[in-house]
Amino acid sequence: SSGINAEYGATRDEVRSQHMERTLEFIVDELGLMTREEADERIFFISAKEALKIRMSQADDLAKGWEERHEEFENFEHRFEQCLSASAINTKFHAHALRGRDIANSINESLKKVEEMASTTGRKCEEERKRKEQQLEFILKESEAIKHHFKKKIEAVGPR
Repeated sequence: SSGINAEYGATRDEVRSQHMERTLEFIVDELGLMTREEADERIFFISAKEALKIRMSQADDLAKGWEERHEEFENFEHRFEQCLSASAINTKFHAHALRGRDIANSINESLKKVEEMASTTGRKCEEERKRKEQQLEFILKESEAIKHHFKKKIEAVGPR
Protein backbone atom coordinates (compact mmCIF):
# COMPACT_ATOMS: atom_id res chain seq x y z
CA SER A 1 0.00 0.00 0.00
CA SER A 2 2.78 2.48 0.89
CA GLY A 3 4.67 1.68 -2.32
CA ILE A 4 1.61 2.37 -4.43
CA ASN A 5 0.92 5.61 -2.58
CA ALA A 6 4.54 6.69 -2.90
CA GLU A 7 4.48 6.05 -6.66
CA TYR A 8 1.54 8.40 -7.03
CA GLY A 9 3.33 11.21 -5.23
CA ALA A 10 2.09 10.73 -1.65
CA THR A 11 4.43 12.16 0.95
CA ARG A 12 5.79 10.11 3.85
CA ASP A 13 3.41 11.95 6.18
CA GLU A 14 0.45 11.13 3.95
CA VAL A 15 1.49 7.47 3.76
CA ARG A 16 2.01 7.41 7.53
CA SER A 17 -1.40 9.01 8.07
CA GLN A 18 -3.08 6.46 5.77
CA HIS A 19 -1.37 3.56 7.54
CA MET A 20 -2.23 4.99 10.95
CA GLU A 21 -5.91 5.40 10.06
CA ARG A 22 -6.17 1.89 8.59
CA THR A 23 -4.37 0.36 11.57
CA LEU A 24 -6.61 2.23 14.01
CA GLU A 25 -9.73 1.10 12.14
CA PHE A 26 -8.51 -2.49 12.25
CA ILE A 27 -7.44 -2.57 15.93
CA VAL A 28 -10.20 -0.39 17.37
CA ASP A 29 -13.22 -0.78 15.10
CA GLU A 30 -12.85 -4.26 13.62
CA LEU A 31 -11.12 -6.15 16.43
CA GLY A 32 -12.34 -3.99 19.33
CA LEU A 33 -9.11 -4.62 21.23
CA MET A 34 -8.69 -1.14 22.71
CA THR A 35 -9.70 2.50 22.50
CA ARG A 36 -8.30 4.90 19.91
CA GLU A 37 -6.28 6.63 22.64
CA GLU A 38 -4.68 3.34 23.74
CA ALA A 39 -3.97 2.35 20.14
CA ASP A 40 -2.38 5.75 19.40
CA GLU A 41 0.19 5.00 22.11
CA ARG A 42 0.89 1.50 20.79
CA ILE A 43 1.33 2.03 17.06
CA PHE A 44 4.88 2.78 15.92
CA PHE A 45 6.28 3.58 12.48
CA ILE A 46 9.78 2.23 12.71
CA SER A 47 12.49 0.81 10.54
CA ALA A 48 14.49 -1.93 12.17
CA LYS A 49 16.85 -1.84 9.18
CA GLU A 50 17.56 1.87 9.75
CA ALA A 51 18.04 1.31 13.49
CA LEU A 52 20.49 -1.50 12.78
CA LYS A 53 22.44 0.67 10.33
CA ILE A 54 22.60 3.47 12.91
CA ARG A 55 23.85 1.08 15.57
CA MET A 56 26.44 -0.29 13.19
CA SER A 57 27.54 3.31 12.42
CA GLN A 58 26.40 3.14 8.80
CA ALA A 59 23.88 5.99 8.97
CA ASP A 60 25.39 7.94 6.05
CA ASP A 61 23.03 6.54 3.38
CA LEU A 62 19.74 6.85 5.30
CA ALA A 63 16.71 8.68 3.96
CA LYS A 64 15.71 12.13 5.13
CA GLY A 65 14.06 12.17 8.59
CA TRP A 66 15.97 9.17 9.90
CA GLU A 67 16.66 10.94 13.21
CA GLU A 68 12.93 11.18 13.95
CA ARG A 69 12.36 7.57 12.93
CA HIS A 70 15.28 6.44 15.07
CA GLU A 71 13.87 8.33 18.04
CA GLU A 72 10.52 6.60 17.48
CA PHE A 73 12.35 3.26 17.26
CA GLU A 74 13.99 3.93 20.64
CA ASN A 75 10.57 4.88 22.05
CA PHE A 76 9.20 1.62 20.65
CA GLU A 77 12.04 -0.35 22.28
CA HIS A 78 11.38 1.29 25.63
CA ARG A 79 7.60 0.69 25.49
CA PHE A 80 8.12 -2.89 24.29
CA GLU A 81 10.55 -3.53 27.16
CA GLN A 82 7.97 -2.18 29.64
CA CYS A 83 5.28 -4.37 28.09
CA LEU A 84 7.49 -7.48 28.28
CA SER A 85 8.46 -6.69 31.88
CA ALA A 86 4.83 -6.25 32.91
CA SER A 87 3.91 -9.44 31.08
CA ALA A 88 6.74 -11.36 32.74
CA ILE A 89 5.68 -10.10 36.16
CA ASN A 90 2.06 -11.07 35.49
CA THR A 91 3.12 -14.50 34.24
CA LYS A 92 5.49 -15.07 37.14
CA PHE A 93 3.16 -13.95 39.92
CA HIS A 94 -0.26 -14.79 38.49
CA ALA A 95 -0.24 -18.33 39.90
CA HIS A 96 0.92 -17.01 43.28
CA ALA A 97 -1.82 -14.38 43.27
CA LEU A 98 -4.45 -17.01 42.45
CA ARG A 99 -3.13 -19.28 45.21
CA GLY A 100 -3.18 -16.36 47.65
CA ARG A 101 -6.79 -15.61 46.71
CA ASP A 102 -7.71 -19.28 47.21
CA ILE A 103 -6.02 -19.30 50.63
CA ALA A 104 -7.81 -16.08 51.64
CA ASN A 105 -11.15 -17.55 50.51
CA SER A 106 -10.47 -20.74 52.45
CA ILE A 107 -9.59 -18.78 55.60
CA ASN A 108 -12.75 -16.70 55.13
CA GLU A 109 -14.88 -19.85 54.90
CA SER A 110 -13.19 -21.28 58.02
CA LEU A 111 -13.83 -18.06 59.93
CA LYS A 112 -17.49 -18.13 58.89
CA LYS A 113 -17.78 -21.67 60.27
CA VAL A 114 -16.06 -20.64 63.51
CA GLU A 115 -18.42 -17.67 63.79
CA GLU A 116 -21.46 -19.90 63.24
CA MET A 117 -20.20 -22.39 65.84
CA ALA A 118 -19.49 -19.60 68.33
CA SER A 119 -22.94 -18.15 67.74
CA THR A 120 -24.59 -21.54 68.24
CA THR A 121 -22.52 -22.21 71.37
CA GLY A 122 -23.38 -18.73 72.67
CA ARG A 123 -27.11 -19.37 72.19
CA LYS A 124 -26.86 -22.74 73.93
CA CYS A 125 -24.92 -21.20 76.83
CA GLU A 126 -27.50 -18.42 77.17
CA GLU A 127 -30.34 -20.97 77.18
CA GLU A 128 -28.48 -23.04 79.80
CA ARG A 129 -27.87 -19.91 81.94
CA LYS A 130 -31.57 -19.02 81.84
CA ARG A 131 -32.51 -22.59 82.73
CA LYS A 132 -30.06 -22.57 85.67
CA GLU A 133 -31.41 -19.19 86.84
CA GLN A 134 -34.93 -20.62 86.77
CA GLN A 135 -33.76 -23.67 88.73
CA LEU A 136 -32.01 -21.45 91.27
CA GLU A 137 -35.10 -19.27 91.61
CA PHE A 138 -37.24 -22.38 92.11
CA ILE A 139 -34.79 -23.79 94.71
CA LEU A 140 -34.69 -20.45 96.57
CA LYS A 141 -38.50 -20.29 96.67
CA GLU A 142 -38.71 -23.91 97.81
CA SER A 143 -36.07 -23.39 100.49
CA GLU A 144 -37.90 -20.25 101.67
CA ALA A 145 -41.16 -22.22 101.77
CA ILE A 146 -39.46 -25.08 103.68
CA LYS A 147 -37.82 -22.59 106.06
CA HIS A 148 -41.17 -20.93 106.67
CA HIS A 149 -42.86 -24.33 107.14
CA PHE A 150 -40.27 -25.49 109.72
CA LYS A 151 -40.31 -22.14 111.47
CA LYS A 152 -44.05 -22.56 112.03
CA LYS A 153 -43.55 -26.10 113.28
CA ILE A 154 -40.81 -24.96 115.67
CA GLU A 155 -43.04 -22.18 116.94
CA ALA A 156 -45.86 -24.72 117.41
CA VAL A 157 -43.61 -27.08 119.39
CA GLY A 158 -41.85 -24.30 121.29
CA PRO A 159 -42.74 -22.91 124.74
CA ARG A 160 -46.38 -22.74 125.45
